[in-house]
Amino acid sequence: MDAKLINRKIYELYKQITLDNKLLVLLSEKEFYDLQIKSEVIYMFDGEEALGFVFFNIVEDKSYITFLYGKDDIKVKLLQNTEKILKEKNITSLWVSFFNPTALSWYPKPGIIHPTIQGVVLDSEEHQFYQKHGFINHTIEDTYYQKLSEFEVPNNIKKTIYENQTKGYNIEYYDEYKHHGLIDFCEEIHAPHWKKVILSNHALKNPLPLLVVTHFDKVVGFTGPLENQKNGRGYFAGIGVLQSYQGKKLGKTLFYRLCEELKLMGAQYMTLFTGRNNPAKHIYVSAGFVVVKSFMIIKKFLKGESNV
Repeated sequence: MDAKLINRKIYELYKQITLDNKLLVLLSEKEFYDLQIKSEVIYMFDGEEALGFVFFNIVEDKSYITFLYGKDDIKVKLLQNTEKILKEKNITSLWVSFFNPTALSWYPKPGIIHPTIQGVVLDSEEHQFYQKHGFINHTIEDTYYQKLSEFEVPNNIKKTIYENQTKGYNIEYYDEYKHHGLIDFCEEIHAPHWKKVILSNHALKNPLPLLVVTHFDKVVGFTGPLENQKNGRGYFAGIGVLQSYQGKKLGKTLFYRLCEELKLMGAQYMTLFTGRNNPAKHIYVSAGFVVVKSFMIIKKFLKGESNV
């Protein structure tokens, strides 16, 4: 078969399985092909019939599965071939995780889109398949949802905001001519992803608004950048407050302000995810967010550690 026919057959199989599962947002044929070019790919065919395929990415000494499609016996063969290739490349582990550089959008609820699937659906057939073939559980990640038309800042949060203001703490949009310490904050927060998000936005000719907590105009916390995405989702990159300023409910009040501002911008909903053991979940629950789906990050060590 020529390359065009192979691509078409693989896409048809991908489309069929994706629509049947009703979890992932379907990629267009071009999007799927572009992803294929950027990934490591193994196909299996019987004549002109596509039986299955695996897409995976290699990042330093780890690898991440994006798709493993086909019937179980086909997936086992694809997995075996993948592991063989990875071992030859001295890759130490294979994961299904949100750290995969390929982010797949999915539906937490009908018509609601979240931009990154976190792992395998907890206790699903897929989860059981991977466990049967040597993968072990790593962490549970919960996806939260809130309809912003139902969000209001309660009086106790307004009171806390006021009390903090009397002590020099403010939550406001970042203004480079008024505030100072943004670069220092990025270094001190020790979160490379947040640093990249903040500084990339700051470097734009027309940066998106960034909410910051300031203490006498020094940046000590952040959330944003704020954006009402095309699908109606209020963008959420995270919330961070310097350790020396924690314990004052700055993160909690900052999150409420974020939800309020995104609602005013016209965002219809917010989704986010966090580890089940992350104390930040209490902030989200207090703001009315509910868990709509749970995932398990899974891994298989290919060398150096035990999978037991």
